[in-house]
Amino acid sequence: MITSTANAYVKLIKSLAAHKGRVEHGLFLAEGAKLVSEAMDAGVTLHSVAFSSDAPPALDALRARAEAAGVPVYDLDARVFSAASDAVTPQGVLAAVRIPDPGAPGPAALPDIIVALERVQDPGNMGAIIRTADAAGAGAMLLSPGCCEPFSPKAVRGAMGSAFRLPLYRAEDFTGLLRRCADSGYAILAGVLDGENVFAAKDLPDKFVLMIGNESGGLSEAALACATRRLRVPMAGGAESLNAGVAAGVLLYALMQGRLAGL
Repeated sequence: MITSTANAYVKLIKSLAAHKGRVEHGLFLAEGAKLVSEAMDAGVTLHSVAFSSDAPPALDALRARAEAAGVPVYDLDARVFSAASDAVTPQGVLAAVRIPDPGAPGPAALPDIIVALERVQDPGNMGAIIRTADAAGAGAMLLSPGCCEPFSPKAVRGAMGSAFRLPLYRAEDFTGLLRRCADSGYAILAGVLDGENVFAAKDLPDKFVLMIGNESGGLSEAALACATRRLRVPMAGGAESLNAGVAAGVLLYALMQGRLAGL
């Protein structure tokens, strides 16, 4: 039982709340039984799992599963666990998860449905888009330089386990990769305010990259120059625009409606 916040393991866990700590250790936090269980289901690499001394008996099965998988398990005094946790209301279990390789593969290794984010900076939007892309059936996400970190605590909570299933690639040459995708047969679709009404659009592609831009500035001119088609979400009310996470969800589901109609 770890009873001191000065313990090296506790210091490691606490450091993962900050970007610097996540970069230094190559780890991020997954808190709560649902996220830890989904991480195990997805087969991602767990560095360790920690339980609070006041964890409910319902978590015993999760402990047994971690131990059976050979994952190091730590027990923390409830006070120490609360100090280490990033959650407002700690749930008695957390895991340190290995951050996957963020490098983007070439177009030939990418799936048919991709969501590409350019300079999306709000972790809440990041998490929501990851979750929506996973739910809609996208196969990967591309993140441009300037995007917020997808493995911050807020983004991980917003993604609700989808960050364990959906490949998230950092694309340092964002527009270069988009152009290579276009050369490989992808339609490059830009979510904009002045494009075609996505609900009225005909001949929607089966293989595409959907681009979503920065919350305030939208897509850059360089990204827009890569687009083969521009699409918008129609708005009947007085709002000038939609939240980036909502816009991404509406566009993606409209594009995927043919695939999802039979589910």
